[in-house]
Amino acid sequence: MGGAFIRCEKPPPLDEKVLLTYENPSGNMQFVLARVAWTNLESQGSSDKPIGMGVEFLQFLSTPRPLERAGIS
Repeated sequence: MGGAFIRCEKPPPLDEKVLLTYENPSGNMQFVLARVAWTNLESQGSSDKPIGMGVEFLQFLSTPRPLERAGIS
């Protein structure tokens, strides 16, 4: 999987790097560095086009790192 859609009220600007965390099926926390590839701000939250952002996964991390070391400036 190369990316994901994330529902959020105020997506970051395009091309901004974000550090995402999620819980995998076994209950362990996972971390991924991602880039905001596109945003949807105009839908007013309709069910077929919710407000949010599409992210491209850049790097899966085994532990969270300081943002500078993870490539976020």
